[in-house]
Amino acid sequence: MLQSYKQNWLICLVFILLFAVWDYFSRLDSATANTQIKAIVGAKAANSSVQLDQALKNKILALFSGYDLPPEVVVKAAVNTAIVKQGLSLAEQGEQRGKLSKLYLGDFSYTPLGVFKENDSARNRQEIFAVLIQQHIKTNAKKEIKVALNQSLPPYLVSNITETMIEFSADTRVIQLSLFK
Repeated sequence: MLQSYKQNWLICLVFILLFAVWDYFSRLDSATANTQIKAIVGAKAANSSVQLDQALKNKILALFSGYDLPPEVVVKAAVNTAIVKQGLSLAEQGEQRGKLSKLYLGDFSYTPLGVFKENDSARNRQEIFAVLIQQHIKTNAKKEIKVALNQSLPPYLVSNITETMIEFSADTRVIQLSLFK
């Protein structure tokens, strides 16, 4: 039994070796044949250059011209010369009320960035505050400012801060800056 097992492996090894030798020589022969074929084809192409007369060339191009795409028409957009209004006028700023995503005060706009809680170990309680992005309307300069409850942002006073909004009040008007739309 052990003898036939070894013989089977030996027979397989012989076949594998024969196949490897055949593969090696067949690739070597095809590589040299390919280089010879390329040399022959290249020589024939260099010797025989096909010349078409101009009339036949124009006729062929005319047949294919029906498949050409039309040239793209570029339309210049009219330039809008209207002055872009930046911010709100003082009268419009005085009319701001209700739920807003942006608050306008003078030359600045205020957009809520987030509401945070901070542990105050001296008073042994948590203080809630909001961070607003203050953007200058004309220069687009931005900076982050921190506002807390009862802090003044003239003419407004921060009257309430929750997880989703900051409430400002002035006289009878109430503005709620919402973090989410």
